Amino acid sequence: LERIAATVEGVPTCAALLCLAGDRAWNLPIATQVQELIEGRIDPQKAIQKLMERQLRSE
Repeated sequence: LERIAATVEGVPTCAALLCLAGDRAWNLPIATQVQELIEGRIDPQKAIQKLMERQLRSE
């Protein structure tokens, strides 16, 4: 993100959403992976893999 010379929409929103989700015990796997990508803690292939390997359940 440091190399982008423009506003990246949604970056602050993702962190705020996950904070709210934590307060309300919401499970937001996609937002969680997006935040990990933003923070550079995971690469895109691993993020997709983690999402696809989740146990199926009704949402």
